[in-house]
Amino acid sequence: MRYLPFDLQHLILIRVVADSGSYSRAGIKLGISQPSITLRLKKLETQLDIKLFKRKRTMRLTNAGYVLYKYSEKILFLCEEAYATLAEYRVKAEFLTIGASQTPGTYLMPQILGLFKKKIPLYQLEVRSLF
Repeated sequence: MRYLPFDLQHLILIRVVADSGSYSRAGIKLGISQPSITLRLKKLETQLDIKLFKRKRTMRLTNAGYVLYKYSEKILFLCEEAYATLAEYRVKAEFLTIGASQTPGTYLMPQILGLFKKKIPLYQLEVRSLF
């Protein structure tokens, strides 16, 4: 697979900046500082060797930015759809409570439970002392 200079976070940034019209408003919506957004998008533009935004009073997409914006719309929709579909397959964790006396509980159970957790990660384990 080829290296892509952008990821889902970049696509989200492009959409929110374009929709809000400024780095500051996008930062508030995303909980990211304005300088961080500026840096990330400038780095992306450098890697792509394309200007994505016209920087005037408000942030406006260039033609290339609009193309990426439209692709991001499709890509993010598919990601949301995949996530919703996978929700049907989620398995709730089972709980397993194990009792052990002090010596086995201290020296044997941590290793045994560690191996158990690796093989069957869907269980939430709880160890109780019998004393």
